[in-house]
Amino acid sequence: MLIDRGHEVSWRDYLYEYCLKENLSGKHILDYGFNNGNLLRSIPSDVNFTYTGVEVQEDFVTSMSAKYPEHNFIHFNKYHHSYNTAGNTELELTDVVSDTYDIIFAWNVFTHCTYEYAKECIEEMKAVLNTNGKIVFNVY
Repeated sequence: MLIDRGHEVSWRDYLYEYCLKENLSGKHILDYGFNNGNLLRSIPSDVNFTYTGVEVQEDFVTSMSAKYPEHNFIHFNKYHHSYNTAGNTELELTDVVSDTYDIIFAWNVFTHCTYEYAKECIEEMKAVLNTNGKIVFNVY
């Protein structure tokens, strides 16, 4: 199993300003695979939004929950062949979140995934996306 130490984006507003390109004011956001919180740290403090992060690596959930107690962080104990080999192969996103979201952000989530795994994850995201919501992700 790979151990992800987290990649920190050094240009603080990079993800919010240049990748997400969305007005988050009043929005309900799901950060799918939040890692060490690059998206959350890039959002200006004067923006009013609700944030939930899900992550397959429990260490990130623990550290981000302590650092940002005003937000919701969930250990999504889903199987991942690189980062969570002991995870549940049957677990779906709707098993751990009951809300729906205006924006789902999944940055660098699919870098170590098979095509089938990525498709499965996107389908799970669609199930918790509000009407006219957006999923923002990248692939390599």
